[in-house]
Amino acid sequence: MKKTISIFLSALTVLFTALPVSALSVPEEREYCEDGSYFVTTVSDNLKNEAELGIFNRILEFFRKIIEFFTGQKSISKTKYLNYYSSDGDLLWTARLKADFTYTKTSSVCTDSEFGIEIFDKDWTLLSAENSEKDNRAEALFSVKQRKLLVPLLTVSKKITLTCDNGGKVY
Repeated sequence: MKKTISIFLSALTVLFTALPVSALSVPEEREYCEDGSYFVTTVSDNLKNEAELGIFNRILEFFRKIIEFFTGQKSISKTKYLNYYSSDGDLLWTARLKADFTYTKTSSVCTDSEFGIEIFDKDWTLLSAENSEKDNRAEALFSVKQRKLLVPLLTVSKKITLTCDNGGKVY
């Protein structure tokens, strides 16, 4: 009995002291336009900051890991960012697609997704946006428009996707 309690307390100690505190990013992809403007795409892990995890959520996370151990089902959360820069290098807007997946060795499924956009230049406005999940994929379709003095100059329509394979690799 003492050994069981000791193991449980050791596991709780590790849980409360060894939580990740930063997000990891993968290399960026760049796409250049004829006018010199460009898109930068990155994918980041959605790791919880220790301060964001209250005691209740830490306990839930602990039990989730136990369930993962016994069932073989794991979960992962990623965010793909699409940043649009002017030819001068000014960030004009950032679109993001966050998706949660569960996976095993034989299957994966997207359980939730969320789209958001932040516009930094007053000449740009969001025209439309929608996101969806199907099987092991999350997708967002959106359009933004640039106007100067109410004259439409440019409309950009983009699609952002996140797909999870059976091994938990998200791309």
